[in-house]
Amino acid sequence: MSRRRRRRPKHPPESLTLSATDAEWAVVRNNAERRGVSISRYVVKLVLDGSRNAPDGPALALAGDEKREMLETVRSFRTLMGDGAEAPPLIEDMRVRVRLLFDAWAVGMVRDGRRGELRDILAVRIGAAQAERVVENIVALADAPAQPQAPEPRKRTGPDESPGQESLF
Repeated sequence: MSRRRRRRPKHPPESLTLSATDAEWAVVRNNAERRGVSISRYVVKLVLDGSRNAPDGPALALAGDEKREMLETVRSFRTLMGDGAEAPPLIEDMRVRVRLLFDAWAVGMVRDGRRGELRDILAVRIGAAQAERVVENIVALADAPAQPQAPEPRKRTGPDESPGQESLF
């Protein structure tokens, strides 16, 4: 008969107490359940993996290279915008495009009979008095006759009809 091995008693694992709000615990509990692990195993795995493999939420901090990339992007935007100097053509072009989009949206709402809804949306952002003035301008814009557009250029089909063809000979 062989001798029985004596088993050494295992020491209990170290424990750690975490504090979180009920909403935060609900998120942790839900994520752990979806992965089929206990909350403690889920948290330990997040810590060991460096939370790189946690797809359920935004990263809590940016990595060094991500910070540098963001800084360079901000610097390039500041350079393009002129740091408060007179707006370069790119910024002015963006302003014009945003204004055109806003005008098209607002005129569409007025023409659809949603003037009150437009006033309410604007009042939340710019105040009731200013919203009333903007809506009056939009109504005038919506009631204005459409501007005539330039006729489209005639489509050319063959090599003999290309512009400047006669000047080659």
